[in-house]
Amino acid sequence: MSDTRQRDAAVAAADAASAAAAPIKPIADAGAGPKLEALRIGGADQGPPRDAAAARGPGSAFAGPSGAAAAAAADGPRSPSARPPPPPSPMARGLLARRGSFSERPIDVLRLACITQRNELVCLFARLTEMGAATPILLPHVLTDELAAIAAATGAAGLPASPVAALFRSAVEVVVQAPSIAIALRPKPGSWLYALVHADGLTADEMTASSYLAFKERLCDGSVDENPYQVLEIDMGPFNRDLPRMQMARSIGQGVQFLNRHLSAGMFSGAGPGGAHSHAHAGEGKGQLFEFLRSLTHRGQSLMLSPAKLVTLGQLREALLRADKALEGYDDETEWSSVAPRLYDLGFERGWGCDVGRVRASMRLLLDIIQAPDADSLERFLGSLPLIADVVILSPHGYFGQSNVLGLPDTGGQVVYILDQVRALEAEMRRRLDEQGLADATPRVIVVTRLIPEARGTSCNERVERIHGTDGAYILRVPFRDPQTGQ
Repeated sequence: MSDTRQRDAAVAAADAASAAAAPIKPIADAGAGPKLEALRIGGADQGPPRDAAAARGPGSAFAGPSGAAAAAAADGPRSPSARPPPPPSPMARGLLARRGSFSERPIDVLRLACITQRNELVCLFARLTEMGAATPILLPHVLTDELAAIAAATGAAGLPASPVAALFRSAVEVVVQAPSIAIALRPKPGSWLYALVHADGLTADEMTASSYLAFKERLCDGSVDENPYQVLEIDMGPFNRDLPRMQMARSIGQGVQFLNRHLSAGMFSGAGPGGAHSHAHAGEGKGQLFEFLRSLTHRGQSLMLSPAKLVTLGQLREALLRADKALEGYDDETEWSSVAPRLYDLGFERGWGCDVGRVRASMRLLLDIIQAPDADSLERFLGSLPLIADVVILSPHGYFGQSNVLGLPDTGGQVVYILDQVRALEAEMRRRLDEQGLADATPRVIVVTRLIPEARGTSCNERVERIHGTDGAYILRVPFRDPQTGQ
């Protein structure tokens, strides 16, 4: 037994000595066997491979059936705990890819595509330039259709799902003046991007709204560059000076509610709840609301409050309490005319409602606001006021008329759409004015467009035209001067 142990110890020592004397190959030259992958990726198996005995050749004491089985086990399927080799990195392949997203600026997405997808975009803009020779203003679907056709022809399967394709799907208009192409994009609600692409060098620059409009105007006879004062510009800045800007898409279409919330928050929010500044700020807001109600008029007649009888906020509070007491003996369905003489004596004018129920609810709501300001109450109160009786609509393009205009240049279904909207708008304004106690008030809707002397059998040369099916809606046409004749 001792001889056997001595022989085994000698064999083990000889094996260790031969393994130490063998040259160590670098990992890069060691082949692709799974035995060295653990060393390459820094896995759990950091020592020599398990089948080292098989690597020492048949002369080893372990080169028997059991040694072959160990080698097969090492080269066979890995255990679940072993980690697979990672895929080669982009830098190992010599590539440095970058994927654009809408977290970047839209113009950066377009510029990146001009580099990473250059061949496809060269084909796209060359095709748009060719089409723009016949039709300088292209519809947005042309951009996406041509991009899909190029992807199918070139085999670029990932192009339709790329960030630049998503950006092009938000296009609104494409204007072509070879070799430049201007694209109007709306990546998200309330956000616009005007991009100018130079097809020759395939570069993209951002444009301002004014430069984009000037780019379009160059398509017409007579460039505006020679005399920029020929361009009609309407400055909307004064209207937006003190108004908030919508930051969330869900506020679009809810403009009145958005402004009411902003107004109530600005009037009744202070430095902190219960603080001295908070009370002072709320008092200032009440005074602003009082002066606003005293200034309401319709066709020169006062609404809501009589400026001569109600001069201070205290007088208004006292008058509201007395009016609520005076209305206790009337049903909600009682018309305004039955209680108007009594309310006139207290300093109230028309506009509170068409019946006692609406008048009582509006007065109590205002009294609650004066006593304890609340943003929601103010929003509901302002929504019940007769504030809108006149509306102006601008439609300066095309032949805007009520007959014989469809099919003429720059004239389409938008004319019929606007006329239908005018009739619906007048009916809605009339309904609201009736509910607010102004049944005799006539809402007015004015559509401002251009006067065209060569009317082509239409009424577009008439300065004022009444819209059929309405009581107070008109078309007002403004003449444009000819820069050549001055007429």
